[in-house]
Amino acid sequence: MPEAGPRASRWRTMDRLDRISLGAVLVLLAIIAALVARYPADQPGPREKRLHRLQGQAADLSGPARTVQNLLEGGSFAEADKLIGELEKQHPYSGLPAMLRGDYHIFRLQPVQAMLAHRRAVDLDPDFLDKRSPIFQGKKIRNNLEEAREKIEQHADDSKGEWPEYRRVMFYLQRKIAGSCG
Repeated sequence: MPEAGPRASRWRTMDRLDRISLGAVLVLLAIIAALVARYPADQPGPREKRLHRLQGQAADLSGPARTVQNLLEGGSFAEADKLIGELEKQHPYSGLPAMLRGDYHIFRLQPVQAMLAHRRAVDLDPDFLDKRSPIFQGKKIRNNLEEAREKIEQHADDSKGEWPEYRRVMFYLQRKIAGSCG
């Protein structure tokens, strides 16, 4: 009996386990192809989902955030402080109330306290330092950090109290800014 070619001889030399394995691989490839064909191409990716969440968060806080900015610009610091405190309680894991707290300290001419608030804001939401983000605040944070540096350097000899911690926070923010996309 003549052979049908090299493929026929390979099929004959395969034992039962090889044939089952080959069949399982072919079935898995068919399933993967079907899933890829059914996957919607317009599905948002992780970056788009994050931006959508940020926009939703910004819309959720946009009214109170605008109110806080207006209060700060108008000099109503006590009312702004109360509103920021309420926002921090309502949204403890959002960076926007912490950024507003930093703005509050900037208006009060307290650059070191603003630096601490900015650190919390950046830790909660790194997009404050991403230029491509709609909530970018890198320039404001960098400018405040320079003011805080001047104040911290005045107390460079103090090894007691909170000044060494302030220096560590300053260096931390400098590294975050240097490594950011802004």
